[in-house]
Amino acid sequence: MENTCSATEVSSKLYEFGPEARRIIVVGDLHGDFASFVNALIIGREESGSHVVFLGDYGDRGTNGVEITEALIELSQDPTIVALKGNHEGYPDSGIPHWGRTELDLISEVEKKRGNWDEYFKETLQPFYKRLPIAAILPGKLLFVHGGISDKIQELDNIKHPTTEISDEVLWNDPGEIPGVQPNSRGYGKEFGQDISETVLKKIGAVAMVRSHKPILAKAGPHISHDGMIVTISSCRRYGRPHCLEIKPDNLLTMNGGARFGYTIRYLDQN
Repeated sequence: MENTCSATEVSSKLYEFGPEARRIIVVGDLHGDFASFVNALIIGREESGSHVVFLGDYGDRGTNGVEITEALIELSQDPTIVALKGNHEGYPDSGIPHWGRTELDLISEVEKKRGNWDEYFKETLQPFYKRLPIAAILPGKLLFVHGGISDKIQELDNIKHPTTEISDEVLWNDPGEIPGVQPNSRGYGKEFGQDISETVLKKIGAVAMVRSHKPILAKAGPHISHDGMIVTISSCRRYGRPHCLEIKPDNLLTMNGGARFGYTIRYLDQN
């Protein structure tokens, strides 16, 4: 399959990896951790044919969200860099999300480093956020998202051209232990059971999913749930040891009745 979408296009909210991606580095929540961001890029440059996919949440709760975001904007023309949207990039046109300013360190960081928030948001951040895909897929194998999946997804086109509800749930949802769909304990989004993972992944032609969004689960390394169908990672020092995944599509194993796939854990605090 040819690459049908780039990180800079707005017509589709799904990035599709093509056969030229012989190695994929998957980076979780960064939350202003610039050192981990740089180390992930270094790892991505180790081999030709490598792509780096970032799963969102570039600012807030850390000191260098501005620098990470501006670097990603500069890299947006690089076809080997894929930046997905996280819930912390889910700003409405007002520039103030529904949860208010109290948890948004990026606002105060921008005001300290770049001046007026409203101006910087409208001229720099909003255009960037609006063109970010909400998911990436390695066809027939893996889905990459920030949060999770929605039980409203019936086919891959629902991710390419999502409703507002589906987009919000992909950014906010978490895997849960109870079958079906339940209210999310974080107060927004939903928790989805293993049955939902099985059903939706099958419908979109994937066997497993890599996500972030809940880095506390991955304090020491990747967290596995839903019988191997979901891997949660964290790339931010604030939540333990930062890491990313190195995945080689040609070496992936897919199995019915519980997905398993091979990856190498690369820690981001070693350089």
